[in-house]
Amino acid sequence: MPFFLGHFLIVEKNGLDNYILCMGNPKRQHYISQCYLKQFADTTQTGKDPRIWIFSKDGKTKELKKVEKAFVSKHIYSLKSQTPNVPYDYSIEISLSELEDKYALIFENKISKRKPLTDEEHIILCAFVAAMMLRTKGKKENIEQNLDQIIDMTERMEKAHNLPPKKSEELKSYKNDAHKLNLASLLAPITELIVPMNLSFLCVKKNSKAKFITSDEPCSLFNPDLQWQKMYGYGLQQKNIQLTIPLSTGVIGCFCWNDLRGYINISDERVQDHNRMIRGTSHSNFISSSPVVKKIWFSKYPMSITFFIKKVIPNKMRMFLLKIRYKYVRRR
Repeated sequence: MPFFLGHFLIVEKNGLDNYILCMGNPKRQHYISQCYLKQFADTTQTGKDPRIWIFSKDGKTKELKKVEKAFVSKHIYSLKSQTPNVPYDYSIEISLSELEDKYALIFENKISKRKPLTDEEHIILCAFVAAMMLRTKGKKENIEQNLDQIIDMTERMEKAHNLPPKKSEELKSYKNDAHKLNLASLLAPITELIVPMNLSFLCVKKNSKAKFITSDEPCSLFNPDLQWQKMYGYGLQQKNIQLTIPLSTGVIGCFCWNDLRGYINISDERVQDHNRMIRGTSHSNFISSSPVVKKIWFSKYPMSITFFIKKVIPNKMRMFLLKIRYKYVRRR
């Protein structure tokens, strides 16, 4: 079975052969895992295969789709094999599959029943969350867009200095596997950053009709200290950072450095505020167990009018006054 060793994913000897023997040709690979998506299935749908509602980010289009056919791409984690007569190396896909199996058991036996996790289970959950941060198609596109800019700059420099396109061709070749290698190299370090954070589970109250949604970017980072500016990004080691991930329609996992632990019931209003953030941080799609959407999910501000009065309005006034002051100084 795959396991973590240092900062890389290692597959046990014969693991690849056994995996292909059981799974056939695993070229269709989920960038949002099936075991995760099943927790957001529409329970009103009849039939054996679980189905989810997939909405465009703006909510204008929706589609009911089988989990096994959702968020799939060919060879998104496959590497070209160095072994003769074996076209692809599936070691990353194998490792992710094994991690998903372990997480699914933890969710079924512990999290869904609101039981405390052991240290080992906590680490596995952290590794699963780290994988969900790194494996998405949005992350892949972001990495490739950044490389495209570097390649374009390199080509212009080569042309300007009348050099052969050696370095730009190397970068183009690297781009093909950049997302896969990024996932493999960063999974363990990101897991190590998440493990020491305090973990809590925010739960929908019993008998409540409110449900969490999720998205094609399941993990959300939020720092209240940085929400009103655009200069600094979010990082896991920031003092007030919050890393959240919906684990089912009834539970959100929350990692932070504040003293917040255990299973905590939250109000329906807070559930919808979390859904607002989940939809807002999605890449292209958000996922629901129902075909019905809420207006609050598309709002720029939280439901609480108290929050709006105390936080938003004063901040808007400060920004307005700063702009006036800046214009006055420029005129002088």
